[in-house]
Amino acid sequence: GELTRTYNKNTNSPSQSANNTQNENNKNILDGCYHLYLDVGSNNGVQIRKLFEPTKYPTANVHSVFTTYFGTPEKRKNSFEGRVVCAVGFEPNSHHTQYLKQLESSYNKCGWRVTFMTETAVSDHAGTARFSTDEAYEHMEWGGGILPPDVNYEAKENVGNKTAPQLMPVTLVRLSEFLKRIKNINKIPTITKPRVKIWDLNKL
Repeated sequence: GELTRTYNKNTNSPSQSANNTQNENNKNILDGCYHLYLDVGSNNGVQIRKLFEPTKYPTANVHSVFTTYFGTPEKRKNSFEGRVVCAVGFEPNSHHTQYLKQLESSYNKCGWRVTFMTETAVSDHAGTARFSTDEAYEHMEWGGGILPPDVNYEAKENVGNKTAPQLMPVTLVRLSEFLKRIKNINKIPTITKPRVKIWDLNKL
């Protein structure tokens, strides 16, 4: 069924978030994947929902792209001929954590290989950062990010909405290091290699 997005005022503490991220990093979430879709900046997960639930977004332009590279919707959802489609989403905004983890859990129960690395952003180096909101809550804060307000003019230095939950620290993952995990996948057929395609889906 549909998921309701709400703010989680009981968000994990920074230390809990760090431990969760470390635990996620210690396991190879790409084991068994034939196709891999990376959603870098998931927001509330709409692009991954289009991958597995395209009928909910009938006018989206990305459907033909997904079909070309990942197969028809039925093949994606049912791992046709063992070609498992995996999706990994990175989202730094802790305001989306509760919803994304609900979505991940629901998809995993359907047998769909989806992982959201929440309170996490990709970069050219590992480390930590701060998420700066644009306070456009009606648009899921899509103009926010880890770039500071002097670079991202949509971001706010001082948050005006004092009722919104505190934003949690962001863990930076070096994207090239994450992609090295592909070399270590040991559960895919030996005659195949996982396929990776990167797009800018802002208009899809």
